[in-house]
Amino acid sequence: MKRLVRFFLISLISLFFSGCNTYEYDFYGNINGTVTDYEDNSPIEGASVLLMPGSKTITTFSDGTFVFEDIEAGKYTISVQKSGYQSDRKTVEISSGEDVSTAVSLKRIPE
Repeated sequence: MKRLVRFFLISLISLFFSGCNTYEYDFYGNINGTVTDYEDNSPIEGASVLLMPGSKTITTFSDGTFVFEDIEAGKYTISVQKSGYQSDRKTVEISSGEDVSTAVSLKRIPE
């Protein structure tokens, strides 16, 4: 009888562990953004966008957009700079597998 109970328990435990699937979760996300002029809302090309932590820097495209791809989930600060404009910062939080969109408007420095 003990042998039958032991066999049953071992079979049950084996069945439990064989039924557990390991899934590969997406631990990364993307940050999409647009940098525009505060006054006329026109896109700003060539702005420097710094992602902290991580110290990744990219430049905005002609339509003012930027993308940081495959960023680990967490909280980040985006710092945007362009000659002739006041710099600005935004804080964003990424969850696993999520794309986050943000917009930054820069004010011109008076001449």
